[in-house]
Amino acid sequence: VGGAGRGGDPATSFAVAFRTTESAVKVAEAELSLDRWKRLSSDARRFGDQEAHLLGLAQVFWASAMVGDVSGAGGLIEEYARSAEPLRQPRWDYWLNLMRSFQAALEADLQGAERYLQTAEQLGEGFGWAREGLYGISMFLLRRDQGRLSEVAPVVRAMSRMESQNAMWRPGLAALQLELGQHDEALTAYEEVTSNGPGASGEASPELALALTAEVSAALGDSDGAAALINRLRPCRGRFLAFLGCSAGLGPADRLLGMLASTAGRAEDAERWHRSSVELARQMRSPLWIAHCLHDYGVHQVRFGMTEGLGLLEEASAVCAEFSLPGLGARVERSLESTLL
Repeated sequence: VGGAGRGGDPATSFAVAFRTTESAVKVAEAELSLDRWKRLSSDARRFGDQEAHLLGLAQVFWASAMVGDVSGAGGLIEEYARSAEPLRQPRWDYWLNLMRSFQAALEADLQGAERYLQTAEQLGEGFGWAREGLYGISMFLLRRDQGRLSEVAPVVRAMSRMESQNAMWRPGLAALQLELGQHDEALTAYEEVTSNGPGASGEASPELALALTAEVSAALGDSDGAAALINRLRPCRGRFLAFLGCSAGLGPADRLLGMLASTAGRAEDAERWHRSSVELARQMRSPLWIAHCLHDYGVHQVRFGMTEGLGLLEEASAVCAEFSLPGLGARVERSLESTLL
C-alpha cells in the first residue's frame, strides 16, 4: 500500500490493518465496516498514502449509504474528487462515477444516474474492470424506475444463460419477467433460484441475490417462501441495501421485510417494517425510495383492509409525478386503480 509501511510502528500497523481488511462491504456488517474504513482512510491520509485514502473514502461512502447516513455524501464525493484529480488514473474516476450515479439515483435524477453509470462502465472497459454482470444489474434497476425495461430484456436473458453470471442474474431475470408480465417464465426462474438457495456462497453479491429473490417472492405471493426469506434477510434490517460499490441499490431492507411479512400473513410485523422503511427513506431525503416505500406500504395496507392505504398510494403517486419517475409511477397507478375498483 504505497509507502505506508516504512514510517515506523504506527505506519506498519496501518499497512497490516489495511491489507487484512475485507474490501467488500456487507449490509449486515455495515456499522462495523464504516468505523473500520473511517479509521483506515484517516490513517492513510496521515501517512501520505493517497491511493489507500481514496479506497478508504469509497468504502466509507458505501458503508454510509448502508447505514442510511447520506448527510455528508456530497462532501465525501467532493473530497474524493479532489484527492483523485492529481493521480489522473481511470480506476479512481471509475469509483467516483459510481458514487455520483448512486447519489443521483437517490435524488431521483435518473438521467444523471444513467450518465454516470455509463461513464463508469466505459472507464472500466478501458482497464479491464468492466463486469457485464455488475453493469447489467445496475442498468436493470435503473431502467425499471425509468419505465424502459424492454430495452434491457435481451441482455438480461443472455446474461442468465452465462454460467459465470448465472447465480447473480437468475433473481434479476425473474424480477424482469414479472415486470414484463411474463408470469409463468418468472415463476420458473424463481423456482430455480429457490431450489438452490438464493445468496449461495460464491456469488458476486449474495445479499443482492437474496434481496432480488425477496422482491420476486412477494410479487408472486409465495407465502411459504416469504416466511423463509424473512429469516435470511433479517440481519440486514434497519439498513439500506446498497451493492457492488454502490452501483446498485434496492432501498431500505425493511421495505423488503415488510413485503415478505405481508405476503406471509404477518400483518403486525409487516406494519412495523413498512413504517420504518418509510422513515429511513425520509431520513435519507430520497424521493425515489420514499415513493417506493410509500407504494409498498400502501399495497400492504390495502391488502389487510387498513385505512391509510389509499392515502399512502396517493402520496406515492404525487412524488412520482413531481420527480418524473415514470416506471414506478405506472406501478403506483395500477395499484390505485385496483384499489378503487
